[in-house]
Amino acid sequence: MMVDKSSKSKQNIDAGKRLFTYAVIADTHLNEDEDNCNSPFEVNRRANRRLRYVIDDLNKHDLALVFHLGDVVHPVPSMDPLYAESAARFHEQMSTLKHPLHVIPGNHDVGDKVIPWGPAGAVNEDFLAAWSEHFGEHYFTVIHDDIAFVGINAQLVGSGLSMEQEQKEWLELSLQKLSDKRIYLFTHYPPFLAEVDEPEHYDNLSKEGRCWLLALLEKYNVEALFAGHVHHFWYNHVGNCQCYLLPSTAFTRQDYAEMFRVGPAAEFGRNDKAKLGYILVHVHERGHFVEMVRCYGYEKGFNELVTDTASNSLQVVNPATNKAPALGFDLRQDWAEMVQIPPSGGLDEFDRKWVRNDYALLALWEMGVKSLRIPFADIMNIKRRQRLHDMTQLGFEFNLFSFGIPEEAFKNEIAQILSTLITSWEISWPVDKLDELNTSIAQLPIDMNCQLVFSALRSKADIMESGRTYYHVINHGYTPSDKNLANQLSQVINKNFTGYVLRCGFEDSVWETISLAADTNQKTGFQSSIHLRLSADNPAENMTSESFICKRLAEAMIYGWLHKIDNIYCDTLATNDRGYFPREGVLDRLYNPKTSFYLVKNLHAFLSSIDSQTQDVKTIDPKIIEFSEDDGHTLLRAKLKDGELTLLISTSAVWLTEEMTRALAQTNNELLRLNWLSGALEILTPALFVDNKSNDVDALRIEIFYQQGVKLN
Repeated sequence: MMVDKSSKSKQNIDAGKRLFTYAVIADTHLNEDEDNCNSPFEVNRRANRRLRYVIDDLNKHDLALVFHLGDVVHPVPSMDPLYAESAARFHEQMSTLKHPLHVIPGNHDVGDKVIPWGPAGAVNEDFLAAWSEHFGEHYFTVIHDDIAFVGINAQLVGSGLSMEQEQKEWLELSLQKLSDKRIYLFTHYPPFLAEVDEPEHYDNLSKEGRCWLLALLEKYNVEALFAGHVHHFWYNHVGNCQCYLLPSTAFTRQDYAEMFRVGPAAEFGRNDKAKLGYILVHVHERGHFVEMVRCYGYEKGFNELVTDTASNSLQVVNPATNKAPALGFDLRQDWAEMVQIPPSGGLDEFDRKWVRNDYALLALWEMGVKSLRIPFADIMNIKRRQRLHDMTQLGFEFNLFSFGIPEEAFKNEIAQILSTLITSWEISWPVDKLDELNTSIAQLPIDMNCQLVFSALRSKADIMESGRTYYHVINHGYTPSDKNLANQLSQVINKNFTGYVLRCGFEDSVWETISLAADTNQKTGFQSSIHLRLSADNPAENMTSESFICKRLAEAMIYGWLHKIDNIYCDTLATNDRGYFPREGVLDRLYNPKTSFYLVKNLHAFLSSIDSQTQDVKTIDPKIIEFSEDDGHTLLRAKLKDGELTLLISTSAVWLTEEMTRALAQTNNELLRLNWLSGALEILTPALFVDNKSNDVDALRIEIFYQQGVKLN
């Protein structure tokens, strides 16, 4: 077996320049007025105020178009005059929208799809007429910048109504005429939730209608499909078509709270605010990128003025566009788990539904995280392998880990997966038995374009010798306490391996660990893979400090970026509130963002922006001109190619103010100050400097500055 040591990692998808951006919203469920609602659920009363906030937010963006995926109003057409009054409220609100709007109907607007067990009235001629009266067309084609946008009335599919055949013929002919253009398609009902061949239920299209629509997607190479109805985010891939299922602006569907292994959000899962929002679609010359905008259920009352919050001055990055992917994550919780949604007595009573929790995917996407670490077992299941393929299309990279070489790796099918979908493979093994491991590697069946990384399995004696307390848990990877690490690696690692694991434990200095890695990499030619631990060394100790997490992540991302360390993996994505090593993650157990989520998201955008401005900064050795770490204060100043980066971390506002004043006094240039919670950039000058505490987390303060116009000597 030969290992290709040329790196295929950290490659961005070149989509060309951005052409324009449009927004997609779904399931607004407007009521007849601000306070009355025909729903028994309290959260539904908030729908009008939540949409009003969303419209204000949309108006802050430069958008070519806005599309609404249906369920515009909550009262169904049979509930006149409530239906008409709710429609009037919608038009009143949308009159303030500054962008062209195109709307398709949902099941609340024209009736449910035709199903014998449906809880509400099915689509019929009267309901269709009500939509026509209050909203107009049922399906549309819009051309913008020579790109086609096609909306359909999904409730017609399988209805047997005359309009179904009219729409069918129209859609097939329209797609045929548009076959030379890029096409985006909009529908209320999604074709499916998790599996193309899943049984029909309340939330997907019938198998016959689904097959018809999916065949059209493939035949006409539709670039993306957007669907609503389910009030939750899912991502699927059909042929070359990316399929996005959108959240609602009004409320979440509580039956899907079963996806999470924790108690539900408010109103038994119906008011999970962090999951509400809409999406922006950035259209490029070759493809598109989606950006989630979380609205958190924010509301604006009638004629109420809302204080404008600082907009995100940074260009949000995703795995495909992040030019400075400073942090990866260890996917310890199941990232592709199929979860059973039991018969609820609500919308589905006679069968079970199976769905996948895609909120981990969404969060990683939002944070611009590129590198993900998964166990070898994750490539053994064919459906997971398909999911790996789907996610690599989004720019994610997967790094495998295992103990030794599992038997399955010797099968050609699995070896092919290692070669095509896996960037690196981390193998743990005792140092004194490396000859056995090298023999196994030589027997792997094909050449692999997959880099091998060695992680030393540590014994009890190793732990005791290092002076650390021994706990009855597995330890692997080298540590900062290992003496003469470069010499150790040169003596034990042969040509099969391109890298090694270095573990940054709870009590290890992030700066010292990354500095050691940079020095060792330079001396040996190997590449480090750093495991950043958020958990304590003691498996019984619960780590709940958000300030500790934010400090550690900020240090790891900035230090690693400065030292050109490409592989740093945080060990905790979602909070681990049970079992060994309990600790907080960047997501809670509902997979909603915590404060540290925004730090990672905005730091990635910030560092990627600097990389973009300086073009070849990573080929220039930055000069660390000042570093100190004592008495709870951290100070770092580094010269880059075209600027100077400053990081200040402290619990002392006095010390921070003194250091910021000193930094301003040393320059006549403007300082850019990153608000890492909002992503906003402030311009500071000595005359404008006012100390603030907008970045407080508990008692911790993190300040990040970039001074442009400072050249490397």
